[in-house]
Amino acid sequence: DTLKSEIVKKEQILNKHAKEQTKKSAELIKIQSNRDQLHQNAQDLRIECLNLEGQRENVIFQQRTAEDSINEFSARKSEIDKEVTQLISQDKDLNKSILSAENKLSEINGMVNKKKSILSLKQETANDSYRQIEEIQAQIRSEQKNRETLLEELKQCELKIADFEQRINFVNERIKDRYETEISDNMIVDETESELNATIERTERSIENIGPINMAVQAEHEEESSRLLMLSEQRDDLIEAEKNLLDTIQKIDSIAREKFQSTFENIRENFEKLFVMFFEGGRGSLRLEGDPDPLEASIGIQAQPPGKRNQSLRQLSAGEKTLTAIALLFSIYQVKPSPYCILDEVDAPLDDVNIGKFTRVLNNFSVDTQFIVVTHNKLTMESANFLYGVTMEKKGVSQLVSVKLD
Repeated sequence: DTLKSEIVKKEQILNKHAKEQTKKSAELIKIQSNRDQLHQNAQDLRIECLNLEGQRENVIFQQRTAEDSINEFSARKSEIDKEVTQLISQDKDLNKSILSAENKLSEINGMVNKKKSILSLKQETANDSYRQIEEIQAQIRSEQKNRETLLEELKQCELKIADFEQRINFVNERIKDRYETEISDNMIVDETESELNATIERTERSIENIGPINMAVQAEHEEESSRLLMLSEQRDDLIEAEKNLLDTIQKIDSIAREKFQSTFENIRENFEKLFVMFFEGGRGSLRLEGDPDPLEASIGIQAQPPGKRNQSLRQLSAGEKTLTAIALLFSIYQVKPSPYCILDEVDAPLDDVNIGKFTRVLNNFSVDTQFIVVTHNKLTMESANFLYGVTMEKKGVSQLVSVKLD
C-alpha cells in the first residue's frame, strides 16, 4: 500500500512535470516563432537599409545632377533675361507702332463708314433724281422728236406752198402771155354768159393742168406753229423743273444734316448711359471728328471700362469689344424702338461675367420689347422665358422643341 501511494504520488508528480513540459514546449515554440519573426524583421530591416542606401546614393546623384542643371539654368537665365529685356524693348516699340497704326486704322474705318453712310443716302437721293431726270429727258426726247417731225412736215408744207405759188405765178404768166391780161382783185366782167362759160372752161382746164390746191396748208401751218410754241413752253417748264430739282436736293441735304445731327445726339446720350449699364461703370462716348459738316465728318468711339485708361477699341478684349458694340447697337435701337428685336449669337464672345451683364440689360429692355435671341450659351438660356430648339432625331428630319421656363 505504501508503495502504491508513492507510485500514485510519483505519477501525479510525473503528470505535473509532463504538463509543465508541455507548457514549456508551447512557450518554447512561441519563443522560437518570435525569434524567427525577429530574424525576419531584422532581414527586412537590412534589405530596407540597403534600399535606403541605394536611394541615398540616387538622391546624391540627383542632387549633383540638379546642381549642374541649376548652374546651367542660371547661365541660361542670364541669357534669357537679356533676351527678355531686348524683347520688352522691342515689344514697347511694337506696341507704340501698333497703337499708332490702330488709331490711324480706326480713323480710316470711321471715315469709310461715314462716307459709306453719306454715299448711300446721296445715292438714294441721286437715284430718285436720276429717275426723274431720265423721265424728263425721255419726255424731252419725245417732244424733240415730235418737234422735228412737225418741223419736217412744216418744211414740206412750205415747199408745197412755194411750189403752188410758183405754179400759180406760172399760170398767171401763161395767162398774161397767152391772153395778155392780168387777173385783178377788182375784176369787172363785161363778157357774155357764153364767153364766161368758155372762160370758165378754159380756167377749169387750166386748174386741171395746174392740179389740185391744198387749201388746208395755212391751217396746218398755224397748227404746227401752235405746236412749236407749246413745245417751247414745255422746254422752259423742264428747265424750271430741273432748277427746282436741284433746289430740292439742296433742301434734302439740309434736312439730312439736321436729322443726322439730332439722331446722333440721341444715340450719343443713349450710348453713354448704356455703356455705364453694361460695364457697371467706366465711360463711353461718341463724337464727330474731322470735317465740320456732320454728313462729311467721321464718327469716333471712345471706350474706357472701369479701372482702365482711355484707349482705342483695338486694345479692348474680345468681350469688351462685344459689350461696346452691343451698347452701340442698343443706343441706335432706342432712337426708334420696335416691339420685336432679333439677336443672332451676339453673346458668343462673352464670358460668364459679361453674359450676366448682357442678360441683365436684356431683362431691363424686355419690359417694352420682346427679344428673340439665337444663342448656344447656357446662362443666356437660363434668363429666357421660353426656349425653342431644333433637333434631328432622324437624318434629314428636323423637329422643333419648345420649353416654357417659370
